[in-house]
Amino acid sequence: MRASDTLPMTDREVRDYFKSRSCDGKPGDRATQADRLLREIIADAESRKVPVKADGTAAQRVGELTFDPLHSLFTNRTCALHVPNFVSPATCTALNKWIMSESQNMWKNTDMYYGLGLPVNSIHGPTANHCLRYFKQAIPAMRKIRETIKSLAPLDKLRLELDEAWHAGARVGTDNPYRRKMFVGLARVMRPEGLVGEATATEGLIHVDAPVFGDATQGVFSANVYLKMPPRGGELAVWNIALKQNAQSRRSAVIAALLANAFSDGHREKVQSALRNILPSPIIIKPAAGDLVILNAGRPHAVRGFSKGLRITMQTFIAYREGQTLQLFS
Repeated sequence: MRASDTLPMTDREVRDYFKSRSCDGKPGDRATQADRLLREIIADAESRKVPVKADGTAAQRVGELTFDPLHSLFTNRTCALHVPNFVSPATCTALNKWIMSESQNMWKNTDMYYGLGLPVNSIHGPTANHCLRYFKQAIPAMRKIRETIKSLAPLDKLRLELDEAWHAGARVGTDNPYRRKMFVGLARVMRPEGLVGEATATEGLIHVDAPVFGDATQGVFSANVYLKMPPRGGELAVWNIALKQNAQSRRSAVIAALLANAFSDGHREKVQSALRNILPSPIIIKPAAGDLVILNAGRPHAVRGFSKGLRITMQTFIAYREGQTLQLFS
């Protein structure tokens, strides 16, 4: 292997790679075809009155991160891991004050009202400049969080404890086409006025953040440290279903297609309604400020709505591959 194949790409190499990945086409035609297909999928789901069965996994509550509960989560034998009091009230207060004092990025068509830091989908565009901006802010942003509280940030603590507990360790992710260090520590703020649509404002926006088909040898997991919770509502709903890639029934394909279109602006309410008709009852997790929750990002989940207050978290994804070091990225 050449050294150039392991070192981070230069800015010029990033721009060249990004350009090579862009494709010409007729977006209008593709959008029309996708819209027609989604209408057919929604109709198919609405005709299925019997919900899929839950797989029997549960959310596990533990006092600290150790190997066994992590292994159970990563291999799909539990659906979520809840660690109360992961960070102190003083840390939550300091970070909440800082997050609300900074200029945030407004996000559209999602249940998150705004965020602090650039999300990982920035590396996919729409331009090479968006990609480069993500990587250039990654390390400075993480250091700024530490400077704010004069201590390790909540997700620094998570990375260290994962490194200690997991046999292959944990580190800041570099598993991207550009071989660059990624950001860890996205702050996400929810406000009642930012909830999109009727379904989200009450029961939450059902979605996934990773492939929905389960695999015990690899997966992407989402970790949230809760800094502030509203007085009522804002709970986390997790649907404990595990669709199998090698035994893909028509119903599994329909669920996967609906989840892939969970944020569809024109069909969001119908997609959410169809999902609620076809999924079993969810497991409800009620985190408090200072708690940590890790779940398989490929399992359907949603944040329940609320009418007063704020819901503030710091989030990272954890990429798991059997026998390899865990990689964190936001």
